[in-house]
Amino acid sequence: MSTLSPDQGQQVSPYLDQALGLRDEEREACVASLPAQNPAMAGLLQTLLDEHHRLAREGFLEQGPVPLPSPAVLTGQTIGVGFRFPAATIPAGRLANRASFSIE
Repeated sequence: MSTLSPDQGQQVSPYLDQALGLRDEEREACVASLPAQNPAMAGLLQTLLDEHHRLAREGFLEQGPVPLPSPAVLTGQTIGVGFRFPAATIPAGRLANRASFSIE
């Protein structure tokens, strides 16, 4: 799956929320009715739902967290949405505080 733009994410979010809140039969009917209203959104929604089902089958959310490498390995690496650890070594106890940010 390619990365969604912020605009695409905002546009598809209500449809995705609605579809994920439905039973399988209802979800299929909802998605089937969307192409008449918005063909591009229908394709994107189906792609996201397919990805959701694939991850659910693989037990993605049931797996434990992936262990993080040491801070020295992360120095200079991009994490998430463009946060970069500074070249200076960050004490392990401060790592979470420095990496905490919100996306608005």
